Amino acid sequence: MAGGDRSKEMSRLEAATTRLNRAIERLEQTLQQRARYLETASTERGQLEAALEATRRDYALLSDRADTVAARLDAAIGRLRASFPADGHG
Repeated sequence: MAGGDRSKEMSRLEAATTRLNRAIERLEQTLQQRARYLETASTERGQLEAALEATRRDYALLSDRADTVAARLDAAIGRLRASFPADGHG
């Protein structure tokens, strides 16, 4: 039965090799999917960083404009107060 044992052993070896090859294929597919995901994430991150920078510039511009408007309003209110008597009986 040495030949039968050898045949059985070869069959088990072939089955193990097949399982190993399938496992390797699954790992390769997973790595490819992960690489695509990382590439997409990297692109999206770059886009988000650019959008954040644009938003920061817009905020700075709007903040400066708000300061200018506030100063002009304060000046206008000051002129109005100066043109009316303080006791309100003008």
